[in-house]
Amino acid sequence: QARLKSGEHVSLAEAMGDVGELQTALVNAAALDFSAGARDLAREKYERVLSLQDSAPSFQPAAMSEWGLAGLGGVAGDLDEATPRYLTAQELCRQLGSAQGLAWTSANLAEVLVRRGEWERASAALDQAEPFFTAQGIAAGQLQVLGCRARLDYRSGRLLAAEQTV
Repeated sequence: QARLKSGEHVSLAEAMGDVGELQTALVNAAALDFSAGARDLAREKYERVLSLQDSAPSFQPAAMSEWGLAGLGGVAGDLDEATPRYLTAQELCRQLGSAQGLAWTSANLAEVLVRRGEWERASAALDQAEPFFTAQGIAAGQLQVLGCRARLDYRSGRLLAAEQTV
């Protein structure tokens, strides 16, 4: 039902010719598609948002689309796509002044960097995310950071540190 309503929102924004609203509607529809496992549809929508940036630039939809495409790359195991897209999403969040977006993209980037074996960069990304989640008391973020830190420590041979984190 949510995906149907979201599609109606996209159609309405298209009919009105409101590019800004269309970008927002596409990001929301893509996120729902992603959650429902319709990854190809999500990718199409995120990429469409990015294609609209030339005619109607908007940091928020661009950041969310880069973030979504990074997530799709990560889920598909395409770490070469995920890494630069998370970095772009991070920079857009920074420009937006979104501390929460920066923290989440940093935590997600750290997950990818651990999978790539880039220990120092992963640790730096976790160091960027952790203070925000701790200060704001965001348990899901804190758990993601701790889980990723434990995997980082384990995969990089710091078994005692991994055990202490767990």
